[in-house]
Amino acid sequence: MHSHSGADLRPLLFSRAFASLADQLMLFAAPVIIYKTTESITLTGLAFTIEWLPRVCSLPIAGSLSDRFGSKRVYLVADGARSIFGLLALAVILTGSLPIFYVLMAYMGVSAFFYAQSYVALEALIPRVVESQELARTQSVVQSIEQAAMTTGPLIGALIFMVLESHWALAIACSLYGCAFLLMLNTHIPISINSAANTAKAISSIMTDMRYGLRLVWRTKSLRTITLLSLLINLIFGVVLATGALSVTGLFSQPEESFGVLQAVASAAIFVLLLWLPRLLKSTTIFHLGIFAYIAVALLAVSYVFMVNFFFYCFIYVAVLSIGSWFNIYIRTERALWIPKADLGKVIGVMVFLNQLTLPISGVIVSLHSTASSIPALISTLGALALFAFFTLINGLRSNSRVAAMPLAARS
Repeated sequence: MHSHSGADLRPLLFSRAFASLADQLMLFAAPVIIYKTTESITLTGLAFTIEWLPRVCSLPIAGSLSDRFGSKRVYLVADGARSIFGLLALAVILTGSLPIFYVLMAYMGVSAFFYAQSYVALEALIPRVVESQELARTQSVVQSIEQAAMTTGPLIGALIFMVLESHWALAIACSLYGCAFLLMLNTHIPISINSAANTAKAISSIMTDMRYGLRLVWRTKSLRTITLLSLLINLIFGVVLATGALSVTGLFSQPEESFGVLQAVASAAIFVLLLWLPRLLKSTTIFHLGIFAYIAVALLAVSYVFMVNFFFYCFIYVAVLSIGSWFNIYIRTERALWIPKADLGKVIGVMVFLNQLTLPISGVIVSLHSTASSIPALISTLGALALFAFFTLINGLRSNSRVAAMPLAARS
């Protein structure tokens, strides 16, 4: 496939912006609507699981579908399907023939599957249509689009909740997916079928790669250690995210729009801390920053049990999600130095899959709790577990860290 000029990429980038905005709007709106209509923590936790499980489990097959049918075609189907299924869900909600909870759960499950397809299809498409010297800049633009959507999606959701019935968030998300579909259709990128083995063979080779990746992670002590620490931190993230809407509206009796503003502030804080990172790395290392972030997140989680008011909760919520971003960068840097170049895709794919799997598991953990008042103790327990694991593993982690052993010039 020949390279395309910057002008050709504008519809693709705008398409990504609309789809990302719709994703973030629904990630914010769905748990709020479900908790407000059911007032059930079990069902809210279950909804969070359904929101993430198909997304995570379909990641391994998304690549083979993209290779088999062509990235542009898969991307178009993903956005088109989310728009059409969303309109059908809205029609069912408006007729009142089924409780909104069931309709939203079904839609979020379908949407989660197609999210994985669109995400991987775009990741596979960009390197094929962008010249190599422009690749880093294009990926940076895509990253900025997604971060901006994380900030603006919840704010749009909060505005919708202030002036309209909450289910209209679904109508606006469908419109955004529809716009994304039309913009991608308007790109000059051809729809092609890439030469690939049949789907059964493609899926079989994915399973072989996953088994190989799992073996390599298990046999490499440093990869095993950072994977375990990453899973514990991601469990804290998952439970904090899964209980966000019910904590704000249930535990503190705040309006839904307060949660939208909180989500936007957390996203903006992540953005600020990531911008601050290059300056920090002039005076410290990514290893020490990663260790600081891990301990900080675990201690903040432990302090959940002492939560006294809504503002204290907001501070912890924003701090956990934003400081945690530094730990993620440390993990990504450390693992890249341990994995053989030829196996990067296989092993990182397995590690990302395991990390993302903690999100639906978090939903299951939350669904086992029946009252909002038990959530702080749950998060504090996870924080204590993360600290125990850290102090058990820190000596081995420090002595084996390849990031810590890098020369200073290479670190900063």
